[in-house]
Amino acid sequence: MIFTGHYPHTLDAKNRLAIPAELRQRLKERCGLTDEDAIWVYATPGEDGCIEILSVPDYEATARNLEDAQADIDSPELIRTIKAWFRNSFKLELDKQGRMRIPEPLLARRPIGQNVVVVGNSDRMEIYSAEAFQRMDEQDRQAESTAQTNALFNKARRHRGRGSA
Repeated sequence: MIFTGHYPHTLDAKNRLAIPAELRQRLKERCGLTDEDAIWVYATPGEDGCIEILSVPDYEATARNLEDAQADIDSPELIRTIKAWFRNSFKLELDKQGRMRIPEPLLARRPIGQNVVVVGNSDRMEIYSAEAFQRMDEQDRQAESTAQTNALFNKARRHRGRGSA
């Protein structure tokens, strides 16, 4: 199950964010959870100033890949970046209302403000400030009309169905 769509939301005074019901349901399905199971996620610093939200299995798979990659990395800068990613990742539980409290250290690294947009991005959710999302959306609208973008989506459409049961 993949995450799609975008949903305007607001952080409350306690820095809690309600994950949209549709995305919570996809998260449960992705993790094989029932309605009675607790929902845990990882919040990490993401690209483009966002906060990424990953399911526990997806975070653990990424973490294993990063651990394996460290053995082949000669760059102290890349190793520091990997360590910073782990250091600034937080495991969070969603409460009964589907809210998670975003830790202050993560908000200090990614100051998203109170008005945010939760974005589904394939295997993860991303939280952007409303302003950053608006800028990104405008850039995306301009890129949608390029020949390269059209060719990419045409190729993906031709290959859909491959590898699915």
